[in-house]
Amino acid sequence: MNQESTGHLNNILKNTSIEDCEEYIAQHADNNDFSTYFSDYMQENNIRTSQIVKKCEGLVGKSYIYEILGGKKKPSRDRALILCMAAEMNLKTTNRVLESLGYTPLYPKSARDAIIAIFINNGVYDVDGINDRLFELKEDTLPADKDT
Repeated sequence: MNQESTGHLNNILKNTSIEDCEEYIAQHADNNDFSTYFSDYMQENNIRTSQIVKKCEGLVGKSYIYEILGGKKKPSRDRALILCMAAEMNLKTTNRVLESLGYTPLYPKSARDAIIAIFINNGVYDVDGINDRLFELKEDTLPADKDT
């Protein structure tokens, strides 16, 4: 996973000529798809797929998780959030995953997103606890449908 800061990359871009576009992309662009990014994260953090499956039990079906992680299916934004919480990703990494899928990152002005972000920032990855709080505050809960 490319961990260079956006600010650092912007500075490099300022000094990159048109002729050097391909070289820049080869060295700095993040061309990883979601499944590669997520798999790399799991490997770097010694997380097994079976651990993700267990943490998602009752929320996302086992075969669907394998299809997502294998790159055969694209998860919804909520399913991606559930997978990120199962992997105990911090907010920055969670937002990168969402963006890699083409979704908006957790937005602090959205009540629902803010609640989820607060839980993540506090190291609480319990989807049932998050859903309880979302429900209490009359926000949509994260789905618990095993078949999708």
